[in-house]
Amino acid sequence: MRRSMMFTAAFAAFAIAGSEAYAQGRRFADVVGPVTVGPVRESGSYELPFILWGGEAATFHANGLSLTTKPGTIFAGQGFNFRLVPGDDFVGQVRRNLKGETPFLRGTFRMIGMAAEVLSQDPRTQPVVLGQMTWSRGDHVECVAGVRTVRDLRGKRIALQEFGPHVGMLDDVLKTGGLQWSDVKVVWVRDITGPNGPAATFKAGKADCAFVVTPDMLSLSGGLTTPGTGAEGTMKGAHVLVSTAELTRSIADVYAVRKDWYDAHRDVAMKFAAAYLKGAEEIVELGRNKRAPAYRNLLTFMVKTYTPSVLPNEAEADGLIMDCAFVGHPGNVAFFTEKGNDNGFAAFTKSSLDMAVKTGIARTRGTIHAAAWNWAGPPFAGYLQHMGEVRGQRFKAEATISELEALAAGGGITDRIIYGFSVPFELDQADFSAAQYRAQFDEALTVSRKYGGAVIAVRGHADPGGTIIALVRSGIECKVLEQRGSPGAWKYFLNGGELVLANARGVAAAIESGRFDCSTRYRPREILQRARTLSEARARAVRDALVAYAKSKGITIDVSQFQSQGAGIAEPLVPTPRSPEDQVKNMRVEFAIVRVSAEAVSPADFDY
Repeated sequence: MRRSMMFTAAFAAFAIAGSEAYAQGRRFADVVGPVTVGPVRESGSYELPFILWGGEAATFHANGLSLTTKPGTIFAGQGFNFRLVPGDDFVGQVRRNLKGETPFLRGTFRMIGMAAEVLSQDPRTQPVVLGQMTWSRGDHVECVAGVRTVRDLRGKRIALQEFGPHVGMLDDVLKTGGLQWSDVKVVWVRDITGPNGPAATFKAGKADCAFVVTPDMLSLSGGLTTPGTGAEGTMKGAHVLVSTAELTRSIADVYAVRKDWYDAHRDVAMKFAAAYLKGAEEIVELGRNKRAPAYRNLLTFMVKTYTPSVLPNEAEADGLIMDCAFVGHPGNVAFFTEKGNDNGFAAFTKSSLDMAVKTGIARTRGTIHAAAWNWAGPPFAGYLQHMGEVRGQRFKAEATISELEALAAGGGITDRIIYGFSVPFELDQADFSAAQYRAQFDEALTVSRKYGGAVIAVRGHADPGGTIIALVRSGIECKVLEQRGSPGAWKYFLNGGELVLANARGVAAAIESGRFDCSTRYRPREILQRARTLSEARARAVRDALVAYAKSKGITIDVSQFQSQGAGIAEPLVPTPRSPEDQVKNMRVEFAIVRVSAEAVSPADFDY
């Protein structure tokens, strides 16, 4: 996400000097300061704030690629006359909203939540969310080499912009790993990018991780799946721990208005929501041909509006749009009306207000309202093209399976696992009932809905003990394996080189070389294959039981997101088991959030 929370001179008096860390977050109300609430100014023209984000492309298009509404445009057609004004100073936005200079607020849902205490001090200014614009695909957590999964964040220093869009993302990441805010050391910084931003703090060695936007991610590690090498300005060992490319349900961008204005202009507010969604539909269509004059004109306008110092060229403007996923009308229906939606309005309201209080950003929970109207009726019906659509499968099954198999075979899958947990099974167990594994199934379903851009790999693991014994015995019998040392400290050599039995992949490769097929008594190849087959069957059984459990609970899931995989003996927790207890530790089914390539994902116009 290419965002820029640029602070005005009024806010600078409260701002942090440089990127100096401080222990406690400040209360949002203290930064806003005293403001006298006034009625909304009704002059026939409203200020509509915009921020540096790809979702604004629909706003610019609907306004006629102009900062004032042009005749014949989408907004003009619904009776609006807007003056688009910069809104990256969110504190300034809140002040203007309270004073009545504009009824509109523009931010992420969590930012509205952080401001809710201030906005709710007067019932007239309580925020009403009119609609969701986008989900983020371009925000990332960069970490040093030693932080491999979200559990490793415990005790780490995390650079984070104060009051910015990443505060809620950190909250989601911590929840994924079962961590609390008290488990990490937040290094609050002033800006989202630049010399006073998280990336600069991270690169200076003042943080172990940093929440960054896409350009900073590219400068630190070079890409989503590539660690920094130290070359071309990258930071050696830096890598993306989590990205909204996978954590797709973390950052929701929205428009909100004051409640007194909403109550007096409900029909007008509804027309605004419809007009924005119309603009989003047309932007999606324009984006199909990026060389078309209409799309190029949009990019040129964005560069001019944000200025080249912030958005240097058309390629950067296109990247800004690509960093977001429009939700359209179907996404708003899901967000506001879908029962049991863990990523809908009710859930986001609760998590946002909870987060504001537990971080000290607010002392009391404010109030956030949802716009109440019929999404199936006018002005949406007959005006929008994309209504009543059904969710498709997000992942291409064949491509996803092939990628998971290639990653597992090459040993690279551990570098793609964002988070994982396991369930044990007994010897010869074939049934995995929801009654026994309810807690694990619930956790898997929760993370799957939050991490909509990642595959949930259900991976079966077998104990390598039997395979190792068969390899040693057959190798000695056939005289292809040389045993050296003494009992309890034996070493084994194949073709003059040491064969390390703790290296399960090496053991499997040695067996598959055919050197041990000479033994008809111990048959290590058969035992190895049996372990793979059994692990595949168990993974498939758990995956099927999980899908059935979701269906029984009335929970809608994308079944293409859940893929079973048999790891066999390749990844034991105890490489050389010496007791039944060791064997039990190895016999498990793992639920893993796995980052996959874009080739495994089916393209869609709207994300919901």
